[in-house]
Amino acid sequence: MTIDRVAGIENIKKMIDHFETLDKKELIQRLTITKAQLLKCEKEIDRLNEIFKKTVSEDSQDELEPIEDFLDQAEREKKELEESYQESRRQTEERKAKERLTSPLDSFSADLQKSINERKEKDGS
Repeated sequence: MTIDRVAGIENIKKMIDHFETLDKKELIQRLTITKAQLLKCEKEIDRLNEIFKKTVSEDSQDELEPIEDFLDQAEREKKELEESYQESRRQTEERKAKERLTSPLDSFSADLQKSINERKEKDGS
């Protein structure tokens, strides 16, 4: 047995010996007072636990606010990047489509100009 346990048992023995010397009415009064004190202590413990929970909750909330702000900002930046990416893709697709349409025309136009220049040279010679 540990020292604390032995001391506790000794205290219980002393209390029993003391209560044996009291008459029944006095014993009931003392037990009633002791029970009332225990109930008061339990209520105080419950009250302090609630205060502790609220304090911890408020402290946790204070610590979470900057994290939530950071996450909100990151989400906004992600959305902006996605929109920018989509706009870049749209512009790239437009450019490619335009190139597909204008490349043959540019080639034809260059060939036509070359032919015109060659004829001018032949006619001028």
